[in-house]
Amino acid sequence: MRNRSECFNANWKFCAGNVPRFEEPGLDDTGWTAVNLPHDWSIGQPFDSTLPHGSQHAYLPNGVVNYRKRFRAECGSGERLLLDFDGVYRSADLFVNGRHILKHFNGYTGFEADITDALVPGENLVAVRADNSIEQTSRWYTGSGINRSVRLRRIGPLHFLRHGLVIDAKIDGHVRIAAECSLPGNVLFTIHDPSGKRTAAHHGPAAAFTVGNPQLWSPDTPNLYTCTAQLFDETGAEADRITAKFGFRSVEFDPEHGFVLNGKKLLLRGVNIHEDLCGIGTAVFRDGVARRYRILKSLGVNAVRLAHHPYAPEYLELADEMGLLIFDEAFDKWTGQYYGYQVAFEDHWRGDVAEFVRRDRNHPSVFLWSVGNEVVDQQLDGQDGYGVDRLIVMRDFVHKLDPTRKVTCALYPSRRSGVKWDHPDFREKADIHQMAHHMDVVAANYMGEYFARDHVKYPQMTFLVSEATTNRGVGSWFDFDHELGGGSFYWGGFDYLGEARWPHKNWYSGLIDRAGYPKSIAYQAQIAWDPAPRIHIAVHADEKAEVRNWNDVQLEWENMRSHWNWKEGETVRVAVYTNCERVVLLLNGRPVGSKVRSESDCCRIPFEFAYAPGELTANGYNGDKLAATGTLATAGKPVELRLRAERTAIAPDGLGHVEIALFDAAGTRCAVTDAVVHLRVSGDGSLFGVSNGDTTSPQPFKSNAVRLFEGRALAVVRAGLRPGECRLRAVCEIDGAELASELAFSVG
Repeated sequence: MRNRSECFNANWKFCAGNVPRFEEPGLDDTGWTAVNLPHDWSIGQPFDSTLPHGSQHAYLPNGVVNYRKRFRAECGSGERLLLDFDGVYRSADLFVNGRHILKHFNGYTGFEADITDALVPGENLVAVRADNSIEQTSRWYTGSGINRSVRLRRIGPLHFLRHGLVIDAKIDGHVRIAAECSLPGNVLFTIHDPSGKRTAAHHGPAAAFTVGNPQLWSPDTPNLYTCTAQLFDETGAEADRITAKFGFRSVEFDPEHGFVLNGKKLLLRGVNIHEDLCGIGTAVFRDGVARRYRILKSLGVNAVRLAHHPYAPEYLELADEMGLLIFDEAFDKWTGQYYGYQVAFEDHWRGDVAEFVRRDRNHPSVFLWSVGNEVVDQQLDGQDGYGVDRLIVMRDFVHKLDPTRKVTCALYPSRRSGVKWDHPDFREKADIHQMAHHMDVVAANYMGEYFARDHVKYPQMTFLVSEATTNRGVGSWFDFDHELGGGSFYWGGFDYLGEARWPHKNWYSGLIDRAGYPKSIAYQAQIAWDPAPRIHIAVHADEKAEVRNWNDVQLEWENMRSHWNWKEGETVRVAVYTNCERVVLLLNGRPVGSKVRSESDCCRIPFEFAYAPGELTANGYNGDKLAATGTLATAGKPVELRLRAERTAIAPDGLGHVEIALFDAAGTRCAVTDAVVHLRVSGDGSLFGVSNGDTTSPQPFKSNAVRLFEGRALAVVRAGLRPGECRLRAVCEIDGAELASELAFSVG
């Protein structure tokens, strides 16, 4: 966080399409739409099955979008004004008063622009065009527009450089801090502990000292210290100030023990995510990211891979605060995709990696850098020594920027020289890929089963599973050696928009649906990760699993539902997820099955019997002791529409996430589908987005009504810019009866 910086998100005007001379101050924009940033245009458009990029981008349109904002700003003597963008998707052209300032291709990296020389006295105009019309700039939904925050910043001749504070804090309390300045000046570093107490102060521009008995950072105890760097000129006046959070912790990778945090082995219980937030697309809001992280933490997740590009700063800041380890990744394929193939990857990657590493290097949550994912040099064409030559250059480049962390590059599921699953040598004879020998940590997608074998031949290597399937639910957690391996990251954590085939709009094999509701396999993952006795019941909704091949990986997806409303007399297949030794299953108090869990069950015990309405109970035993119980009950007629928000106090321009559900008279959720809930927001706020868990649904994300799926949905309310109150009213008609509910948010 920098001083002399102000939020620049409010009061923009927006128009989609190719608008001639959109940047000119004299253009009449009275018919343009008023918006506040962050903003994603694509998420509000209708689905279109004919779009050429539809499969990758959720069948939502991409295109050219334009933004304009009028503002007044005066510069003091020797002062410069800069616009600081966290990201624009994509190919951003920035104009001030009709003058072109810069072009920035990569939609995932931040950039800063000095606009001083283009300013005029009085009113000024900033205009931004984002061109997302080029196909396949990413393999997933990207959104279109200024989807991250913008700030206006003032600097004098003497100032800290962009991302110019470097903090290296060790587990023993030793700290090294350095500041990069535009000119020589007097720097004062002040350290405050997590309670706000001042613990140290040192003059710079670099300092080394020890904090006694530091409170360590970890996922369970995310203790954050604060460093404030003040820059003074020769008269003693403060010229600039920058503040950063940091944590004391140690990160090691050990060939015999995998991942070690603060001197203790820790298995990474991880997931991969993409950046679109539930119901609102890629517009980045702290409240949306925090909700995601809370859901993941509640299931036992302790690590997140940010796939496959630099994420908005909020993702790193909240990971620090909430306690999630971050696998931080710069690129996908090592091609020109992020640049729209308008410029060469080789000519631009260094600048993007420098911005990425310099921005994120102080975050204690970041435990590993990744310079790529399933790169084409390894996957497809065998160029550049199967990726070895470029990997060495990129690895060393990152080490110079940050010598404190390891570097990896996630491997496509192929072995040496590109041998894949359909080659006869793949499983038994093929050696580990050439690139593995030149990364600090071997991150392998879908190849955890080979770690023990590869370790015998290459005992110096350390391993983690950077992508794991949700086959057999979360059975892949048991495929790798837990002593040698650092951990595993499921693909994916949340269902994300894109990478789907019509009528699906999103990837649907994640642990959590696109509205943020955990699926049955999410509870299986929690059971597999957590030794505390747990039990969860789910029912197969389809006769057999869906099997498909995706990028040389066989995927099996079972459609599981956690309700007890089926057809009487028909055979139902039930899965009881548990870590208990034995399960006894009761239907309306009568036993229908009893089984002992084996290792091959992967915490998932199958049962099959004739359905009858009532209550299904699963009792889990360890020895003769009842350790855990789970139930499913048949739901009756819906009589109540409930609205639930985790938090009803939100900040101005913040988000309130409202979970909508139908319940019967006994309080059992009614898993009905296709009932429509009509929504209205009053007061100083607006309905910002809606979503449900149905991946095939035509339900638009911008709507005043939402269709329930399995009896529930999500509404997202965006508060106004001023303190006050806003209210969400929901109405649903069921069998001729109107059910209604209302929820109030305080804004301030």
